[in-house]
Amino acid sequence: MRSYFFIINIWMGGGTERVFENIANVINKRFSDSEIFLYVIGGFDEKKYSVSPYVNIVKSKKELKKLAKTKNKVVINFSGSWNTSLVACQIHRKYISWIHGNPFTMKTARTALINFHLLKKSQRIVCVCKEQKEILQDNFKFKNRIDVIYNSVDFEKAQILSAIPLESIDFNYILMVARIDFKSKDFFTVIDSYCHLSKDFQNRYRLVFLGDGPDRQKVVDYINQTVPADLRNSILLPGFDKNPYRWMKNASVSILSSKTEGLGVSAIEAMSLRCPVLVTDYRTGSKEISDGGKCAVLVKIGNADEMANAVEKILADEMYRKSLVENASVFVQQFYQKKIERNLCDFFLEYEAGCDSK
Repeated sequence: MRSYFFIINIWMGGGTERVFENIANVINKRFSDSEIFLYVIGGFDEKKYSVSPYVNIVKSKKELKKLAKTKNKVVINFSGSWNTSLVACQIHRKYISWIHGNPFTMKTARTALINFHLLKKSQRIVCVCKEQKEILQDNFKFKNRIDVIYNSVDFEKAQILSAIPLESIDFNYILMVARIDFKSKDFFTVIDSYCHLSKDFQNRYRLVFLGDGPDRQKVVDYINQTVPADLRNSILLPGFDKNPYRWMKNASVSILSSKTEGLGVSAIEAMSLRCPVLVTDYRTGSKEISDGGKCAVLVKIGNADEMANAVEKILADEMYRKSLVENASVFVQQFYQKKIERNLCDFFLEYEAGCDSK
């Protein structure tokens, strides 16, 4: 039996967490004699969140170290942050690092020196888009074996869950699904762009931020301070929903407004549900997701006027909207869970064979 230990920094029910669930599902399905352990450094709120029953939640670092004494183990630094890197190297000198962020942004952190040192000690590195790999190799001179494995979307699961009705939602809306955290996301520009829409669109569409996070109150305060009083009730923050797919399915536009990113999972999920998508020109992965503007509208970060104009064009131009949706429905097939499943299996089999032979 082999044990897989995933080390994650914080669990807020965002895209990275959904990617973990997909990977855990592949391991459980294809490596039936394995065990999966999840250790969340910031703690796991079992009352609010849930994971698949075959995932074992490790509740303390002490428990993690005890469990990790097993010989046949794969340790995965899944957040790629300095603290998850540190925990990973403490429980096993051979570990995999999964990079979900922009390496340039990671380099500006106060902990960058220790994190990049630990990342370079990784046995293998997985990037979620090609741009990440290029930056690590060309700009930061990483010599590690680096694989690119796109974040996957379980289309069948998304379709099933998207069919569950949204109770008491009888209006059209513009949607952003994201962890409410200003480190990577830009909510203020989305709010400003909504205020810049023509009155006709404001009357016909509301704005919904689906998710939770440490900066939720700042978003609420910004709405109260900057949004005209007659428009405030049109901006909704329903909180975290275990089923974001039903919101995506019924949205008129899905926005991913990021300052920095790895590869935007929510944008891919929305595309798979035939919702037109708008993304900011963040690094890394936005150009890969938008495919030169064919599959998603690409706008400058922090430009509320450009975002508002793009949203209005999507909403007003039926042919344009249909073109985005049709192009995206073909494009997202490369993120199909079953396709990524083969890549993941090949990766883990090769990795484990290399470990077993040493």
